[in-house]
Order: sequence, then structure tokens, then C-alpha cells
Amino acid sequence: LAGLAFLNARLHLGHAVGHSLGTHFKLSHGLACALCLPAILEFLAPARAEPLARAAAAMGGDTAAGATAALMRELGVPGVAAATGTRDLARLVAIVMRAAPIGAFGAM
Repeated sequence: LAGLAFLNARLHLGHAVGHSLGTHFKLSHGLACALCLPAILEFLAPARAEPLARAAAAMGGDTAAGATAALMRELGVPGVAAATGTRDLARLVAIVMRAAPIGAFGAM
């Protein structure tokens, strides 16, 4: 029942992408969600400029995506290529799109 609730809850884009990558590459859930966060923050920046600017300022960076990526490097979180073993963006997108249930990405 909980799984059905999550699938129909229109989760954050990072969670949906992380779930797809984590399942495919057998990554821990937290790592999989974290891996894609900088790219997703960059993608969302035009639509959410003000709150992401505040987040960047709070983290001491120019952008929320850049500050998040810097924090992840400082903490030793591997990059997407290291964690998945691929730099092929088209492959990663195909994996995410194939695995994501309809509506998983919410209203963007």
C-alpha cells in the first residue's frame, strides 16, 4: 500500500530520477537521489530562481546546483559516472524514462 501511495504522490523530480537510477544500477536510495540533485537543481533554476538563489546564498555558492555539487565533492559523494559506470547521458535518460511510472515526475 505504501508503494502505491509513493507512486501516485508526484514526488520531487530528484526522487523519481534517483529511484530509476538506483534500481537499475543497484545503488542505495540516498546515493541515487543525491547523484542527480545538482543537475536537477540546474534544470529547475529558471522556474524556481528566487528560492534556489536563497539556497545558494545559504550554502555560500553562486548557484544552488554548484553549491550542492561542491558540498557533495567535499563529502566524498561519487559523481554520476563513477557511481553508474557510464558517462552516456542518452543511456541514463533512457533508463530513467523507461523505469518511471506515468506521473512520477509530477507537474513540471
